[in-house]
Amino acid sequence: MTTTANKALNEPANSSAAWDVPLNANFANTDQAFGGTQAFNLASASGTVAVSGTTFVGSYPANTASYIPLIWSLSGTLTANVNLQVPSGVGGQWTVLNLCTGAFTITISSAGGGTTVVLAKGGTTIVGINSSGAFVAGANLPTVQTFLSGSGTYTKPAGCAWIRVRAVGDGGGGSGGGETGGTGGTGSGTTFGSALIVANGGVGAVFGGVGGAGGTASLGSAVGLAVSGGMGAPGNFITNQNDFGVSGGSGGSSALGGAGSGASTATGSAGVTNTGGGGGGGSPNVGQTAIPENPGSGGGAGGFVDAIIVSPSATYAYSVGAGGTAGAAGTDGFAGGAGGSGGIWVEEHYGN
Repeated sequence: MTTTANKALNEPANSSAAWDVPLNANFANTDQAFGGTQAFNLASASGTVAVSGTTFVGSYPANTASYIPLIWSLSGTLTANVNLQVPSGVGGQWTVLNLCTGAFTITISSAGGGTTVVLAKGGTTIVGINSSGAFVAGANLPTVQTFLSGSGTYTKPAGCAWIRVRAVGDGGGGSGGGETGGTGGTGSGTTFGSALIVANGGVGAVFGGVGGAGGTASLGSAVGLAVSGGMGAPGNFITNQNDFGVSGGSGGSSALGGAGSGASTATGSAGVTNTGGGGGGGSPNVGQTAIPENPGSGGGAGGFVDAIIVSPSATYAYSVGAGGTAGAAGTDGFAGGAGGSGGIWVEEHYGN
């Protein structure tokens, strides 16, 4: 009895008897082809794994993997690169969920040769196979790596074609209020690829002066936009003891917002974590008689970059600004708020 090429459906000969057995097998394969799941535990796999079963009998490696089911669910910690390969002449479309971990890759291919597909980690890929080999047949959803503190190395995942990087520098600290408040610290800045993508930190506010300037930004050879952070607001200078309810200046806002508010008879608010917002200025104390007294000014916000790297390198060094320190409280006053920390978000794309 012959079978069809792609889903191994039986083709009973004309006038043959006992059609129930082959037809029931066909119905089982058809059902699997529309909604069945072939599970793969690839923890001990290496090299080429033949996905050659013409009927579904159970999960791999306890059973021969079948190409009949629509869904392939992959799991396990990889110890080597794996190539899942369907027989030559078999075509179709599969939804492949890759939940494997480990520093290795999984490829989908045909024994007939042609193009191959390297699966994204932690995502779902719709893979088609025809006479030309394997290809991405549907939307391959992007993955995201997030870096919210410290420094290290970003590693591009296998199969990633291009990346979108969004980075915000850290905010400057607000200055303290009172007779002589302290100056806020300037943000150290956020970088991706050393000098490639730079989001400088906001400038710390100076006591008795205007608010801190926003950090600048640049994107090197990448394509996108780079915008400076917002400037912090100044405090209102007080020339007599009637300083009740006076507020420090608010911090500057980054492209992500996050400004710390200026305080009234209290410490300035910190910029919001991972937005690069500037810290708010501290206020003078209520009812003090010393003059002059001054509310603190707000720190500047960090710069922001939204960039596309068309042909990314395998790795990039990164560093995330922690936020400028708060200006100390002056005599008869309150401290400013610390600047908000920066952040980096890398969106990884596996197609055009």
